[in-house]
Parts: sequence; C-alpha cells; structure tokens
Amino acid sequence: LINDTKIHKATVVSDELLGKGSCIPGTKINPGSVTFHQTDCIDVDAPRMALALKNANNDPYAGTEKSDYRKASWHITVGYNKIIQNCPLNWKAYAQGCTTGNNTSISIEMCMYTDKQKQIDTYNNAIELFNSTIKQNIPSNATENAKAIESGLQQLKNMIESKASY
Repeated sequence: LINDTKIHKATVVSDELLGKGSCIPGTKINPGSVTFHQTDCIDVDAPRMALALKNANNDPYAGTEKSDYRKASWHITVGYNKIIQNCPLNWKAYAQGCTTGNNTSISIEMCMYTDKQKQIDTYNNAIELFNSTIKQNIPSNATENAKAIESGLQQLKNMIESKASY
C-alpha cells in the first residue's frame, strides 16, 4: 500500500509497519487468498486497533495469562477514514484460527461502528481496497476466491444499509 494515498474515503497509513514480535512472527508467506473479519470492537477506530496490535506485539507475554493481550494479528485495519497496513503483506499474521489460513491469507480487519454512515464507509473502503490493490496481488488461480470475497463484501454492505447501526 502506498502511504498517504486515498482509497475511497480513507487515507492509507503504511509507513509505520510493525516488526517481528509476540503477535507478528516475521515469517514470510506466499498469500493466495484474503480473509476479511470484523473487529468485534464497537466504535474502536482503525488507529486504536493498530495501537492495540502494536502494544500486543511488543508484549512478550501476549497470549498468556500474564498479559491482557491475545496473540492475534492482521495485515490491514480498515476504518471509516483510515486504512492502516500493520505489517508486510507477505508476512504471516495470526488471524485465521488455523495454521493453513495464517500461512496463505492476507488478513484484513474491518472496524465496527454504531454510526451507520461510518460503517458503510468502512465497508466501501474495504471493497475499494480489495478491488484496487489486493486483488492484483493474489494469484490468478484465486479468481473464484476473489469473486466470493467481492460478493461477501457487497452482502455486508447491503446488510448494514438495511440497519440503523450495531
């Protein structure tokens, strides 16, 4: 991702990539898919999610009873006005819940908002991120996966447009 560019309504932040740590192993992968998650943290915006990941990555006890942080990570955080790249897209992230997914997928976390317009903007930012950048970086044999992701994102957008908020 190119720092300080716009993708839909969001400004890209990609000049503060996290290094190897407790949550980002620094292991190189060859991604062939993309996984979108919602953060499950209502009204926590992209900069705060990225800061939480940074703090967890710097905590040597992340994922143990000695820490408040889970051992989880993701490549990109999408909010209503920011898209933050957390680590290189060819590094493993612990977001999939299984080794195979962690070793093969770019992980994108979408922020969740009670404000309907912010949520719609977040989904549209994620759709545009995928269409303008991510889709070009996955192998051509992943075309069906790309179509499924686009369809899923559109379904999410349609769902949120029919609701007032979370």
